[in-house]
Amino acid sequence: MLLKPGGYFLVYLLSTDDEYYQDMAAQTPGAEPGSFVQPVNGKFEKSFSEDEIKQLHNDLKLVELERVPKKFVYAVTGKTYNNNYIWAVFQKPA
Repeated sequence: MLLKPGGYFLVYLLSTDDEYYQDMAAQTPGAEPGSFVQPVNGKFEKSFSEDEIKQLHNDLKLVELERVPKKFVYAVTGKTYNNNYIWAVFQKPA
């Protein structure tokens, strides 16, 4: 990742505890932990735990991490899911 010293990096990700992820992973699990394959279009999707996000960006300072509750309606089935997306801000050391 290219980020200037003191720069900020924002991530907004699907969580492994989201209902949508759990449903999709049960139907079409991916080869990688926390992943699944979209049953309609074959698209690979990855979800993350808070610990996994922190570990992936351990060279950056974690400034803030929040859970963002959101309802998601899967257009294919019309099913509504309760999700808690992960929103995190990291900063590269100066």
